[in-house]
Amino acid sequence: MVHNGIEYGDMQLIAEAYDVLKSVGKLSNEELQSVFSEWNKGELLSFLIEITADIFGIKDDKADGYLVDKVLDKTGMKGTGKWTVQQAAELSVAAPTIEASLDARFLSGLKEERVEAAKVFKSGGFEFAKEIIDRQSAWRRVVCLAINSGISTPGMSASLAYFDTYRRERLPANLVQAQRDYFGAHTYERVDIEGSYHTEWFKLAKGSKI
Repeated sequence: MVHNGIEYGDMQLIAEAYDVLKSVGKLSNEELQSVFSEWNKGELLSFLIEITADIFGIKDDKADGYLVDKVLDKTGMKGTGKWTVQQAAELSVAAPTIEASLDARFLSGLKEERVEAAKVFKSGGFEFAKEIIDRQSAWRRVVCLAINSGISTPGMSASLAYFDTYRRERLPANLVQAQRDYFGAHTYERVDIEGSYHTEWFKLAKGSKI
């Protein structure tokens, strides 16, 4: 159980790296595959890094483009991450990375709410939303200042992460769900076609390298 809980954290960290590289660095899927393949040759060598590189190289067989972009950003779970966090709490042991990964999965499940929240915060349609939008720059400056100064602000940082996650229409949870389908056949939904799908990621990835 604890191993799976740690895996939750690992997958979340990989998803966040993917999000930064894609959203900020504007890397393509081909470039992401190259980066993760290179990482897998060094100190980050691991099963999760390897399959992530594979995922970025799989083309969609139902439409144009890459399959990872068609996976719905809504992550499922079997409960082991939740149990790990509950057990940690019972023992008064901090498990912030696993807790953050669990929160990210909870929020990914609120797909419809996030889509609506994204519209509200873009338009500033409600007074509450307008207040947050007007004040967020100062909030970010304080958190950045604290981080750069090596000062821990778990409350402010977690609150900002919640805000930034809840107001985003598209999250990197699509990668996490693709990983889950790769190693556990947990299936996934698509953004363009209704239904539940499973892909033989390993066969496709290794077949393309032959």
